[in-house]
Amino acid sequence: MEYKTIEELYLAVGVAGAIIIVFLGVFVYTIVQNDKRRTQEMKEITDTLKQLILDNQLLNTAIDKLSEATKEVATTNRIVADTVNKVDYYNRELHRKLDKHDEKSDKILDELKK
Repeated sequence: MEYKTIEELYLAVGVAGAIIIVFLGVFVYTIVQNDKRRTQEMKEITDTLKQLILDNQLLNTAIDKLSEATKEVATTNRIVADTVNKVDYYNRELHRKLDKHDEKSDKILDELKK
């Protein structure tokens, strides 16, 4: 291209410069918007990770409490089993004594009937 006057050259350079400035402005605006979007996404990811960590801690606490409760239930079950065994033993002893008492009562009744 040949320019007839210096003004035409300045005008062409000015237009080219304006186009470059607009392009750079759009480019910088796009980068800033993407950065804002990425920053928001990173904040959301960080918040999600914090929530997951908190949920994990709560789950671990619940598992620990459940484990303790299970141990307590096992202990209680052993105590109940021991108690049931003792009650069963005393019940058998009582029945044995009642059977002896019934035998004695029957003998006394037989003697009284004679």
